[in-house]
Amino acid sequence: MSVLAAAALSSSASAQTVSSGTAPIANTPAISTSAPAAAEPGVVPRPWVIGEIKATGLKNVKMSTIRGQTKARKGDLYDRPDLDLDIQSLLGMGEFERVGAEISLLDKPIPEHFSKTAGSDKQVLLTFTIGEKPVVRKIFFEGQKKISKGTLSDLLTVKTSDPYDRFKLAEDRRKIMEKYREKGFLDAVVSHEVRTDTAASKVDLVFQIVEGPKSRIELVELSGARQMKTKRLLKLMKNSRKKVYVEKDLPEDIKKIETEYKNNGYLD
Repeated sequence: MSVLAAAALSSSASAQTVSSGTAPIANTPAISTSAPAAAEPGVVPRPWVIGEIKATGLKNVKMSTIRGQTKARKGDLYDRPDLDLDIQSLLGMGEFERVGAEISLLDKPIPEHFSKTAGSDKQVLLTFTIGEKPVVRKIFFEGQKKISKGTLSDLLTVKTSDPYDRFKLAEDRRKIMEKYREKGFLDAVVSHEVRTDTAASKVDLVFQIVEGPKSRIELVELSGARQMKTKRLLKLMKNSRKKVYVEKDLPEDIKKIETEYKNNGYLD
């Protein structure tokens, strides 16, 4: 999705639709520095004087949020660059799949002080057309037994009432996998499901877990350890016999053995 707005003509002669699609912005009518030419059919001449501001498509986001995120204000002179920035600002919130706008004429004359600068003698209705991302309603864990739901929930980036983000969901699945590996469940499998309530624009996230058996270290062998007792070196290691194997501790275990050799005069 491009964050730059692209102009498109509506079927109405008194309205102009702007969307966050990928149509080239070069098709936007240019501003002339000479006497204004007649407007193309379907295009409301700019700059516009805003008479009203509305938004369509809102289900979970309030209109006050839209107002707070945009610079458009009733009674202001407003041009295409201003609209582009407002659309970018709304998209940057991360709560919307798409953002567009429609400019339509109102049967309301512009204030006299705008008569020489505005593109039309009528004020306009600015309507932001919003496609919201669904909101996370609930998060479930299925198949979880050996690690508490509270522990797993604390790992998650995605929280209830957040906009749904598939990239965060994939990252959270990875975090759960790592936690199971850390606890010795080397064969654990974690998948996820998104259950969508289209009418409410909400989703339930389900992490489906197959824990598998817990693995412990059966044997640790140190190859080439001739000058120092193996038993002494094994005591330095976190990954020792009958303990849960933790891969991230292995570099530290190796470092401890190297340090022990150096401290006893084996510099190479």
